[in-house]
Amino acid sequence: RQRQMCKETDPHDTEWNRRLDQYKRYIKQTGTTYISKRTDFEGEHLGAWVQTQKHRYKIGKMSKDKKIALLEVDEDFFK
Repeated sequence: RQRQMCKETDPHDTEWNRRLDQYKRYIKQTGTTYISKRTDFEGEHLGAWVQTQKHRYKIGKMSKDKKIALLEVDEDFFK
């Protein structure tokens, strides 16, 4: 049985993509990819979200598509 993926209708993917776009805006505005886990941006805890993504990758709980998307934003994201 194959699981069909539809990013437009999956609320978790929609929210993840929204936060990725927010991270892109942060980088554009600040000129750096560095973000502390305590950093708030646009009224949200963006730094905590970034740290969560790094943790999910480290424990093997991140999809290949999300890994690729993060590396496109910051080639050193997982270092």
